[in-house]
Amino acid sequence: MGIPTLHVADGLATIQLNRPNTLNALTSDGTQSNTDLSDALSSHSKILVALLNGPAIGIAAAMLGHFDFIYAMPQAWIAVPFSFIGLTSEQNASVTFANRMGLAKATEVLLWGRKMSAEELERNGFVNQIFCAEDTSSFHRLVREYLLDRIDGLDPAALLSTKRMIQAAVHEKNDPRVVNFRESFAQAERFAGVRERWRVIVLSTNCYRGFLTLSTMSLANRDQKFLDADEKASRSPSSETKAFEQPAPAFVNDEGLPVDEDKELTLHRGLKARQISMIALGGAVGTGLIIGSGTALRRGGPLGLLLGYSFVGFVCFMVMTSLGEMAAGYATRFVDPALGFALGWNYLMKYLIVTPNQVLVKWQRTSLTENNGYATRFVDPALGFALGWNYLMKYLIVTPNNINAAGVVIRYWDVHGKVHIAVWMVILIALIFFINLLGIRVFGELEFWLSSIKVLALIGLILMGIIIDLGGNPRGDRLGFRYWDPDNVENAPMGIYKTTGSKGIFLGFWAVMVNALFAYMGTELIGVTVGEAQNPRKNIPKAIKRTFWRILVFYVGGVFVIGLIVPSTDQNLFVATSAKTGAAASPFVVAANLVHIRVLPHIINAVILIFVMSAANSDLYIGSRTLFALAAEGKAPRIFKMVNRHGTPWPALLFCTAFCFLTFLNVQKSGAQVFTYFVNLVTFFGATTWMCIVYTHIRFMKALKAQGISRDQLPYRAPFQPWGAWFALVVTFVITFFKGFDTLMTPVNIPNFITSYIGAPVFGFMWLGYKLWYKTKVIPPHEVDLITGKREIDEEEEQYLAQQAALGPLTLLAYAYIISPEVVQQTFFTPIAYLTTSIVKASIHTPQSSQTVSMASQSISRSVTKKVYAAETPEGAGAVVRRSIGSMSLRNLSPFLMLDHFHLTPGSGFPDHPHRGQATVTYMIEGSSQHEDSAGHKGKIGPGDVQWMIAGKGIVHAEMPLFLPDEPNPMGMQLWIDLPKEHKMTAPTYQELSRNEIPTAFPEGPDGPIQVKVISGKSFGVESPVKHLGGCWYMDFQFKASETTVFQDLPAGWTAFLYILKGSLKVNGSESHEQFHTLVLSCEKSENGVLITSTSSDARAVLIAGEPLDQPVFQYGPFVMTTREEVQQTLMDYSAGKNGFENAHIWKSKIGSSLM
Repeated sequence: MGIPTLHVADGLATIQLNRPNTLNALTSDGTQSNTDLSDALSSHSKILVALLNGPAIGIAAAMLGHFDFIYAMPQAWIAVPFSFIGLTSEQNASVTFANRMGLAKATEVLLWGRKMSAEELERNGFVNQIFCAEDTSSFHRLVREYLLDRIDGLDPAALLSTKRMIQAAVHEKNDPRVVNFRESFAQAERFAGVRERWRVIVLSTNCYRGFLTLSTMSLANRDQKFLDADEKASRSPSSETKAFEQPAPAFVNDEGLPVDEDKELTLHRGLKARQISMIALGGAVGTGLIIGSGTALRRGGPLGLLLGYSFVGFVCFMVMTSLGEMAAGYATRFVDPALGFALGWNYLMKYLIVTPNQVLVKWQRTSLTENNGYATRFVDPALGFALGWNYLMKYLIVTPNNINAAGVVIRYWDVHGKVHIAVWMVILIALIFFINLLGIRVFGELEFWLSSIKVLALIGLILMGIIIDLGGNPRGDRLGFRYWDPDNVENAPMGIYKTTGSKGIFLGFWAVMVNALFAYMGTELIGVTVGEAQNPRKNIPKAIKRTFWRILVFYVGGVFVIGLIVPSTDQNLFVATSAKTGAAASPFVVAANLVHIRVLPHIINAVILIFVMSAANSDLYIGSRTLFALAAEGKAPRIFKMVNRHGTPWPALLFCTAFCFLTFLNVQKSGAQVFTYFVNLVTFFGATTWMCIVYTHIRFMKALKAQGISRDQLPYRAPFQPWGAWFALVVTFVITFFKGFDTLMTPVNIPNFITSYIGAPVFGFMWLGYKLWYKTKVIPPHEVDLITGKREIDEEEEQYLAQQAALGPLTLLAYAYIISPEVVQQTFFTPIAYLTTSIVKASIHTPQSSQTVSMASQSISRSVTKKVYAAETPEGAGAVVRRSIGSMSLRNLSPFLMLDHFHLTPGSGFPDHPHRGQATVTYMIEGSSQHEDSAGHKGKIGPGDVQWMIAGKGIVHAEMPLFLPDEPNPMGMQLWIDLPKEHKMTAPTYQELSRNEIPTAFPEGPDGPIQVKVISGKSFGVESPVKHLGGCWYMDFQFKASETTVFQDLPAGWTAFLYILKGSLKVNGSESHEQFHTLVLSCEKSENGVLITSTSSDARAVLIAGEPLDQPVFQYGPFVMTTREEVQQTLMDYSAGKNGFENAHIWKSKIGSSLM
């Protein structure tokens, strides 16, 4: 075997491993044969151990106060807080390094270019614990006890869901020979960048039933060793490090080949939350509104201007809602580069943003090819490719357009051209180039202030216009709607363009819509606050509402004010047909001049210059990052992947800057004419993006329908669909197709015609070329991927809610402890370390009688206290479930632990997994399933059948689907119920009822509109034979008509909830609740039941109620006990095969073998 080698760069360390391994030898009681680990242990009399390596164990070790050193990855080790495992003997210092997926054995260890013995490892702090064991069995016992005691039995098998977080730190192809240190550091920042001696970390790992689940919150009492790049650069190495330090190795590319430091690294994360929000707000306001609206006013008149901008604004809103519906339901980590805000800004969010005030930032580096965007995913990869380049070309053109607009604005002060326009062009291009070259920190701070000025200035301009109109001007002239009156302004309130009469009015209005389409380009940048929103299901609808109000206030409000204060016939308005650029390019400047405000026009013009320069600066930034992203995906030359030490992709920046020199057309043509050329190009590229967004949304809705998924299940449902998307698609296409109508009218304008339509063949060439070369096809609706990304957004929501809950009451205490731990310890008698319990305790409820409480004579209904949507998520082996109870947003609803609404397809199921301490209730709604357990029990659960299993002291079983002729795919419910403490170690038992054996109640008679299947408990005089060890009622309500009401008695004080399987219903006369929602009911002593009313003719819901248990809950996946020690004993019993798990270590089911 080769020697594991540790490398150091900028204070960070990495070890290269050789080949894969397994942790079985460390997680079972006996020695696994034929493993490097067992061979090593058999010859060692003294064993040196730190901690097991794994994607979350290293984090837990850091939280618990161990040293920072190395964190392991599959086939590579990177530097983040971690304590590694080393197995060594005293004599020959042979070492075996192990992690969850890799093991390498060597006779010596090379650290910083020097071979180190076990004593040196311990002396230098690389190992924190030594175990003396005479044989492998003793060693395994010691290690297991140590782990259970220090990290609460964290099992490596439970950490699969955290693996992807750590994989982000290795270069995109995860080359086993090398590690990209810049990315290693970026990953380490999440855990070591907290600059307090005390910190709160929320770590949540959820996995399917066969694995173990840990939810832990910990306060780490230790002095941090910050892995911050700036601090590392300035900090002197430790004495131990200096002795062995070697020159930093070259950085590497994705093929593992060394490259210079300033070439191919990664982008830096440097934008702050305040910068993101302000850039998003100011980014949608540019030259189209501030300058281009003058052209629209001249052609369409004030009424045409208002109607045109309002109409296109509605189209824009439809596009944003379409995008929002897809974004809310399906997380696309690296969204397609064409979809408006997606590439560029979502890319910016993913790579560059450090989100402040988060305890644990879930940041992940993912390539475009791994998580394709919506167009690629829902339509055709060829469309995604064409859109990517279309989006890039938009920014290649819009940047010189803004430079040209800046030159137009500057001409206001240099009417006679004393300084040649080319000089201004060079100065402006150089300025934005160097700002972008300096990196994200300079760009972010400057753009924050520029955007702030833009937003405040636009609000000020609108208010100024209102004041001028109402007479607040030097002339004291109240304008009102004077310029809308045809007696004062010719052809008012509509304008006339190209010809006379009604035809001229129509052409004028159409010209306004073309101009408005350009003005709204960039509104999709508002989506930057959506791309990485915390709790997106809550925040995306808010962002869409903000989009509506921004359109209404900034755009519609702005052009309305312009139409009030400037006559459409004013010769100073910026019109593309003028021979030379007017002195006052903006209608706001024209308005100030008309009322003789002498200084104000200069101030307004200066503000407008800031507008266009800010737009040019951000457009160059987005264009260079877009090109960088395309190169990273392999859709552009790889030279554009290179970045400098500031994290700036300088080849991409140079390429985009070169296009800025198109503004030199202004030297020969008038600025107005060049502005029109650029407007034509940008409008087509932007309109193409809009059309593809809504077309992708249409395909998305078709895929939902084809796969039987209702849009009601989505977190955000776009209004006016599907006709809203079709309307936006048709209108955008028609405006784009006819936007160059004036170029063919006398006199014919060939340059305008070319710039209006040249984008069409370019886009077609990109789409067709990619399609023919890669032989892609349009994805059929039933094959569209509607799973990927959904689980991530579910987990993000759960993590967000968990963080909010965790940071609530403990935040003040934690910060106080940072400042003065002695005071806190003196104030609070219980040591704060007690709060770091890793296994979550459930809320303890008031004890209730085990006897059913007598029903009161008067019916008092419960009401809904909490409503949670059960989103689909992958579970088990290929299965899909809706988790009603047991998610982060709805846990510890004693005595209930979990309720899953599952759907099974061929190739899915729940293979062998254990249980102890709870009951599981399986209720098949459609189709059949089969089960088999380690006690020899097996059988079939048919449609409508129920299996009530008391797991008791332990059982291992498998639950697999049966696909029978004339039966639909299996679908059902599985409920987990906590057992009272005195029954947790009872022998496993089954109670099984066929559908014919489940009693049914008919509140309004057998022919009535409602029936109740009484799985357990009582309903309308009907009682189920099922007896649970603890109080539990379980009923299935099926309605046949809308507005049917039923009152179901419930024991007072019991926990109760409804899960809606189908249709909709109301509780106690409240609002209607839709399918797949869980409704937690109130629990007042005076309430003796629940009033349920169907609001659809096919409503169906399960009502479940149970007596709360006066006991803590320590849950470790499928093991549910009342103390930590009992959980530890359960793990040992399961591993040793005793106390209920006698056959567990040798038994394997037949029905689950295909998925094991």
